[in-house]
Amino acid sequence: MASSIIGTPKLQVYACPHCGETINTTMQRCTFCSRLIHPEQAAQAAAEMSHISAACNQASLLKIAATGEGIQVVVRLFIHSTAFGKAENLIILSAVTFTVMHWWRKYGDIQTTDPDYAPAKKSVIAVTAATVILLPAAILMTFIL
Repeated sequence: MASSIIGTPKLQVYACPHCGETINTTMQRCTFCSRLIHPEQAAQAAAEMSHISAACNQASLLKIAATGEGIQVVVRLFIHSTAFGKAENLIILSAVTFTVMHWWRKYGDIQTTDPDYAPAKKSVIAVTAATVILLPAAILMTFIL
């Protein structure tokens, strides 16, 4: 079992394979359906749930970052900014682009029925499309305009 920073066991949760309710890995029986829980299956299911949760969380952060960056690019089209502001925009957009590539490499091939993953993946698809459009615009704004 994983440990927290202070050394105490880190509580991990997963969906009971029998009833689907969320329980923690330390339980020997599900509190909802009273069925026996196998520790190995519990640990594996908790790791999968943690991986999916991380994918959804990072997708949400990407969506927020890309929205903010898109607004900045549009605003800077109409308001003249300094060379520093243009370079800053390009650097942040490049970071978003690299984070999108990392998301696809780490989480893009997850196969799950988790209801939160599908919308998260759609968000990352939208962010990917936005960066394909915004990155060339930021480059143009930095070096040409």
